[in-house]
Amino acid sequence: GFWHMKRRGSSYYTFAMNYDDLTKNLGFLKSSDNGKNWTAFGSSLKTLRIAEFDVSADGQTIYASPRDVQEIKKSTDGGANWTGIAVNGNGPTAISPSDSNLVLYASCCKVMRSTDGLQTEQEVLTLNKVHDIVFAPSDNTVVWLINEGYDLYKSTDSGATFTKIKNLRSDVLNAN
Repeated sequence: GFWHMKRRGSSYYTFAMNYDDLTKNLGFLKSSDNGKNWTAFGSSLKTLRIAEFDVSADGQTIYASPRDVQEIKKSTDGGANWTGIAVNGNGPTAISPSDSNLVLYASCCKVMRSTDGLQTEQEVLTLNKVHDIVFAPSDNTVVWLINEGYDLYKSTDSGATFTKIKNLRSDVLNAN
């Protein structure tokens, strides 16, 4: 199965995983020709359960969150070499398109923010399971976040603070 697909410019990235046997994972794959051809990279992470990852705008910085491991893997050379950073980041991960050192990631009940490539971090939000964190492509100071209860949050300061906009389930889906 494939967890996520990321597009950066004309390149696509994914992590292909075999749920039953991690030794059969394909691992990280990249296509630079709209999916016609794919190249494997990041072989040292191939047998992990990469739950979430994000790729910087230039394709050089990648943050990957292995499931059930208390660290985030980081590469600054397009996935050739990786280091482990001891943080609890098993949820969505988002890199600012304008600054690869600005990272937001979620764990069980927290959203964390780093402005220095995960050398330090600050908790910016406490809430139940986060499903997605996305920097707006038109304005990188705007960040959208949605959690398990379909609460939609917005940040206008690059993820330093968030405001709940609405509950999509009660305010939109079930509105009469």
